[in-house]
Amino acid sequence: MKTKSTKIIKSSVSKVQTPEVMKPLNDFMAQNSINTRMLADKMGLTRQNILYMLKNDTTKLSMLEKIAEAMDSRLCLSLRRGGNVYDNTYPWTPPACGPKDLVPVRISFLNEAMTKNSLDIPKVANALGLKGGTIRHWFHVDDVQLNNVKNFADAFGFEFKMSFKPISEVYNDKVLELLRYLRAYNNPCIRPLIEAILDIWEMSD
Repeated sequence: MKTKSTKIIKSSVSKVQTPEVMKPLNDFMAQNSINTRMLADKMGLTRQNILYMLKNDTTKLSMLEKIAEAMDSRLCLSLRRGGNVYDNTYPWTPPACGPKDLVPVRISFLNEAMTKNSLDIPKVANALGLKGGTIRHWFHVDDVQLNNVKNFADAFGFEFKMSFKPISEVYNDKVLELLRYLRAYNNPCIRPLIEAILDIWEMSD
């Protein structure tokens, strides 16, 4: 009697052909031994869903954040030009300080890059071949497809970078940021302690 063979599903991300802008996701998965099946199961999606996102650059930032969360990491995005960096280091919880079409959170880095470089909506829309209403919609829903951010960067000479940072590193960065803030506060009672902690911390890097 023949035994029924078990079908093995291969899902090595190293063999997936991805657009350049999506390579950081592909690389992070490969480096951390996360295959498409594992990620799909964690997110309640199909393996085909994950493969489609890896092979295309039209994934929205909100979905990339969910992918990062499923991989116990954080999505890091930045636009750099002329020595200035605009990134998505916003608080974990969006501040309840106004409607999202007025105070974007997820794409605040894009809004800041536009505002501080005198790039209004008509100018951006014209450069990207889009309607002004499309750009306004990004800020209204506080979301945008990855390829639109990359196209914006290319059109206006920004360097765009996407990466995924393990949560443990994010927490370390936050603690270090807090310690440096406390040192700058210059309280004579705690400054020696903060200095000692920072010395040990920075020596271990």
